[in-house]
Amino acid sequence: MNQQRRLNPQIVHDIAAQLFWLLAESAGIEATSEAVIESGGRCLVESPFSAAVLGQYGFDKLSPDERRGACEAIAAEAETFTLSGENMNGIVYGEDAAGGRAPSAQDVETAHLKVLPKDLSYSGQAPERTGRLCLRHPLPAVVFTHVAPRGGVLEVADTSDALGFHLPMFLSHVTTTQLDDNLYVSMGIFHIPVPDSEHGDQWVRAIANSTRFIDGVQFGGVGGVTCVDVTW
Repeated sequence: MNQQRRLNPQIVHDIAAQLFWLLAESAGIEATSEAVIESGGRCLVESPFSAAVLGQYGFDKLSPDERRGACEAIAAEAETFTLSGENMNGIVYGEDAAGGRAPSAQDVETAHLKVLPKDLSYSGQAPERTGRLCLRHPLPAVVFTHVAPRGGVLEVADTSDALGFHLPMFLSHVTTTQLDDNLYVSMGIFHIPVPDSEHGDQWVRAIANSTRFIDGVQFGGVGGVTCVDVTW
């Protein structure tokens, strides 16, 4: 990791995102956000797992001054995003679209999450159904599509490659980036139907950027209100 790479804003952001979501996996998003704000982001570079993450980016080859400067940049990046309430998504690689999982998520267990609702019914504005789920542990999951989604809420059309089964789930607060001529990636908050809160808690490792619902969920937007009711 040379000086130019160390200061590359994308690399700084990717490291900050990795550290944030690793801590959030055990401490929770709210507690992690509070810790980042209180410490100015330093809690991330001083965490028990920070050495392993930083080692992946060649920090062991840096001088003490270079390492100190990089850690300050990472902490500042985390603090900036947390104060603004934005998710740190890390770098998204288009090649991850093919298999439904980034290399870092290959070992994430999902079979135990397979509890499917008997029925989902919709009323109001029907959500756009598109895209394939991609897991990127510990980073937030994303949805890959061949055309840009039209609205602020979408139903994920295919979760099978990512999870090993298809479960209807929804992505809200959608932001989309074009990666290639016919490849787009959408990020936001996943809404996952679960039979109870205990089962819902088990989703954190697979999809950290998610919230779970039991009986139903409602989305509002420019196109109108979307209501989803679940039968277990």
